[in-house]
Amino acid sequence: MNVRIAWLSLAFAATAASLPASAADFGGYPGTLKDLGATPGVPVPAPVPIPEYRPSWYFRIDAGIGTIGDPSVSESGFIYGDDASEGGPGPITGPGDAMTTSSSWFDNDFNTFATFGGGVGYYFGGGFRMDATIEARSKDDIHMNGETTWDTHSYYQDCCGNDVYGTDPNGNGLVDSRSRMTVDDKVDVDGTIWMMNAYYDLGKVRGFTPYVGAGVGFIWNRIHRAHSSTLATCDNEAAPPNNCALGEWTDVTTTEEEGTTDSVTIAAAAMAGFSYDLTDMTALDIGYRYLHLGGTSATMNIGGDDSRIKIGDQNIHQFRAGFRINVD
Repeated sequence: MNVRIAWLSLAFAATAASLPASAADFGGYPGTLKDLGATPGVPVPAPVPIPEYRPSWYFRIDAGIGTIGDPSVSESGFIYGDDASEGGPGPITGPGDAMTTSSSWFDNDFNTFATFGGGVGYYFGGGFRMDATIEARSKDDIHMNGETTWDTHSYYQDCCGNDVYGTDPNGNGLVDSRSRMTVDDKVDVDGTIWMMNAYYDLGKVRGFTPYVGAGVGFIWNRIHRAHSSTLATCDNEAAPPNNCALGEWTDVTTTEEEGTTDSVTIAAAAMAGFSYDLTDMTALDIGYRYLHLGGTSATMNIGGDDSRIKIGDQNIHQFRAGFRINVD
């Protein structure tokens, strides 16, 4: 009996001594038996990086207003009457002495220049972007209004049978007749501006992105002209009150013409400004634009002769504001 108790005591002691080592493998749990009551740790996966959104395309809408230097305006080709009815070859002022339209007759409204339009653009990265735009321009008005009077020339034979071109067919030393031309001519110029623009964004600071840019394109001009001219004569040798001194004008002839001409000329621009992010998708765009528009002209037939209105280059300083909408 004592021997059996001794053997059991030894077996129990050996089992107790081996428990820490066995506990290390109990249920695959690392640690001792006293650690079995602790909650095992759960591995947490690494966070997935969120890609930065970089739009590729954008739409834009803009409006602008500015000042424009008065371009040169002139007319050529209009004949102030002719002496064909009296056998002469051309202008009634004399052979080779065609009258030109006085610059003092022109009045125009080129004080302000407004545009409104939109476009589509692309971000190339590295601060570079480009867009194509189309804009409607405001209408400019040109008014040509004036009156001129001259001694009427005609062909006649003098006392010796020689052909003479002059103002005194009856040879009494007085101008036989005078002529007066009154002109009222209105020209409207409008159209659209088509541009391809390139920009460099200088870097974003607190939502503000300054930029510089340049553009090239063309302007499609639509020129509408309405012309009215009246030619009248007076008999300078008539007895008062029917002579020219008292303004008794007769044989009044009025010519009226109206037409529209389209033309295309070059356009160029330089820009500077900044954009401000309103949201991740929209930005406010504010800037300055210097815009150069090439000169244009329009020809219209008036009484059988081609009259040409010519408008010089236009240089505009413009303030612009608009929105850009980014799309992927």
